[in-house]
Formats: sequence, C-alpha cells, structure tokens
Amino acid sequence: MATTRICVGRIKGHVVQFHPSANLKPTSQQVRLAVFSMIKEEIKTSASILDLYAGTGILGIEALSLGCANADFVEINRKTARQLNSILKSFNLDSNTQVYPMSTESFLSLKNRSYDIIFIDPPYKTNPWPNLFSKILSTKILKENGIIVAEHYKKQLLPSVQPQLRKLNFKQYGDTSISILKKIGNN
Repeated sequence: MATTRICVGRIKGHVVQFHPSANLKPTSQQVRLAVFSMIKEEIKTSASILDLYAGTGILGIEALSLGCANADFVEINRKTARQLNSILKSFNLDSNTQVYPMSTESFLSLKNRSYDIIFIDPPYKTNPWPNLFSKILSTKILKENGIIVAEHYKKQLLPSVQPQLRKLNFKQYGDTSISILKKIGNN
C-alpha cells in the first residue's frame, strides 16, 4: 500500500491509502497546496467539483475537505474506481460524491450536469489535450465563471486556449505544470 495525506480542510492530515500502479501517481502535496492557494477564492460551499482522470481522487477530496458541496470523479480503470469509492467511504464522503468508472470522453458525452471547478490530471504518457477543452466547452459542462485546473507534464504544451477560456495562472513544480483557466462569456 502507498499513502498520501490530505493537506487542507476539515480532514487535513488524514491518510489516503491506495494500491500503487504505473498509471496512478497522486498529485504531490506541494502541488496540491499550491493549487488550492491559487483557487481559494473559487472554493465555496455551493461549489460542484468534477475530477477527471481521478485516480485516487485526491484533488476532489481536498476540495470536499475545504467544504465544496459535491464532487463527481471519473476514472476509467475499474479497479482504481472501486478503490476510490472505498477511500470516499472511509472519509464519510460517499453521500455527496459519485464515481463514474468510464473514460473521460464517455463521461463528457453524457452531459448530465455542470460544474464550478474541473480538475484534469491525466497520466503524463497520454495526451488528451488537443480536443479536451473544446469538448468541455461544447458540452457546457463547465459553468460560466467556472475554472479548470489542468495538471500536465512540463514538456506537454496545452493547446491554444479557446476564446471562452482565460488563463488565470500557470506554475511549474519539477516535472509538473499547473494551468488555471476560467470560463468567461455565455458560450
């Protein structure tokens, strides 16, 4: 078993245990602290969260720990999705969360609701970025004034930002880059 700790909010310090695998590397504590420092104004008790490529769900769990209303997690690996359900239950977060064991592309095709904050942290060896932002915008899954937190490999450039997305922040931590984008306008 591998572990990481919740670093913010009401369950700060609690340990998340998970079975390690080649494609499962939770966001480091340093990066999580930086992310939540950058988006602290967006964290509200009414905020709905979407965690794409969720893995351990650590980003969504941190947002819930800070008081966000609910979170949906999308994880294609069924074993990892079951593990994430167990993690959520262990912190009594299962009543305001849902885990979808499917691909991000399939989930975005459902277009069943919209979110205030979308965390996107795909495995570094993949490159979903070319069409991902346009798909998020075309499905209207991101609310107006909603934000995207995109975690990506430092050598992997994100596509040109759509006119409806404004880059709020960009930081690099070792091999990890964080891009924070905000949806503007009604499109």
